[in-house]
Amino acid sequence: MIISIASKAYLDMKYNENTPYGLDWAGYIPVETSYNWDPTDYAPKELILGIEAPLWTEAIEDVKAMDYMIYPRLLSYAEIGWTPKEDRNWNEFKARLEKQKERMTNQGINYSNE
Repeated sequence: MIISIASKAYLDMKYNENTPYGLDWAGYIPVETSYNWDPTDYAPKELILGIEAPLWTEAIEDVKAMDYMIYPRLLSYAEIGWTPKEDRNWNEFKARLEKQKERMTNQGINYSNE
């Protein structure tokens, strides 16, 4: 199974009510929500091949909007895919995420700071 929970992993969902792009039919997905779930909450571990974080682009008009919706949540999804649930910690990830903002700025990524 490839796990992709709309209310946890859809990149086209807004971060909150003030997000200028995206949709909200599955709810808002702030970065903390994108980090604090695990595919084993939805299926047996032995059946899971990985996770998916789709970006449906009907509400995304350009690269600027795409970057904003993808980053920084994509970093949290990568960690979910690579790191066992028991080894993840939101506060530790949040501190590391702050350091990634400088890198994303230097690369010209229009990331969300919501």
